[in-house]
Amino acid sequence: IRKRMSYLDERKLEEYCVQDCEALYYGINALREFADENDYDLCGTIGGSSWATARRVLDLPNADFSPATWRRIRGAYYGGRCSVFRPVVKDSGTHWDIGGAYPAALANAGLPVGDYRECGRKAAGAALARDVPGIYSCVVRVPESGVPPLPWGWGTGLAFPVGVVAGIWPLPEIQHAVSLGCTIESVEWGITWARTENVFGDWVRRIYALRSGLSKDSAWGKWLRLFPNSLCGKMAERPDKRFLRMNPDPSDIVICRRRKRCAIECICGEWEQIDKWGQMWSVPFFRPSESSHVHWASYITAESRIAHGSQVRSHGDAAVYCDTDSLWTTNATPPEPHGDGLGQWSLKCTFAEWEGPALKCYAYTDG
Repeated sequence: IRKRMSYLDERKLEEYCVQDCEALYYGINALREFADENDYDLCGTIGGSSWATARRVLDLPNADFSPATWRRIRGAYYGGRCSVFRPVVKDSGTHWDIGGAYPAALANAGLPVGDYRECGRKAAGAALARDVPGIYSCVVRVPESGVPPLPWGWGTGLAFPVGVVAGIWPLPEIQHAVSLGCTIESVEWGITWARTENVFGDWVRRIYALRSGLSKDSAWGKWLRLFPNSLCGKMAERPDKRFLRMNPDPSDIVICRRRKRCAIECICGEWEQIDKWGQMWSVPFFRPSESSHVHWASYITAESRIAHGSQVRSHGDAAVYCDTDSLWTTNATPPEPHGDGLGQWSLKCTFAEWEGPALKCYAYTDG
């Protein structure tokens, strides 16, 4: 593609662009008809479409957290477990995969609802002792284990440490950790709700009932897999955004004055200089969307990690590698529940040899 193309090449490019636009046009029209038939709302993204549909069908409230509260709760939102247990395996084994790990948690989890309360150390400790639903900042002693239960994040990294760990977790994950021998050393603060409800269960099951009548590899089957799966990410959408400002008055520029307190994430609203001359600045602002129910997202991912980690532990030393919704093991016994349905483990393949030097980096020989 260039400015001085030959006439034939220019015609070929034009025909390609027309075909591309026509394919997109007909695809979007087909999706719109499919959505109308099944009562789904369509927005700019699949996550936005999923939230808009769930909000209308289930009459969900808009999120209303303050910036400080949202940031506190966001500390309890982690991804899935990804671990290498045996870097080199010469034995044969099996690879298992969960059908819809996050949608299964979305369908089964009890989520905090109603008004919330922010608690200091004493009140949060009493609430945690009574198993009040919520998000808690704790110091926990984790015993030596091949599969430690509590996630701990820094930046974009995620670890599952042992020893004395300070972190923020939702109640179900703390309860699960205690059941595995962890002890709570102290509670720093909490954000609690009076009760929980299974908010999304019927809605998710209706989607998967429709999907069960379609091929998983069909266009609609793939789209319906993504539709509820993207909702969790939408509810954890970051409200920290930025806009560009050109040639500002120097007196308007915000510089962080509390470097020690803002070492991890600045809460002063510091501007970021983009160019070398101070003419272009990135200005932060906080605008939570109506879908920013980050406490629900933290509960859903926690329930998924609990279910996944339990099956990894059940395979003991046979476990080779795991990711958010998968398990490689030398044990031929399937994880539970076994099957092809929502939240069930199905066999993906068998292997004769396996090698994985790092996370997300592995190779194997078909068994």
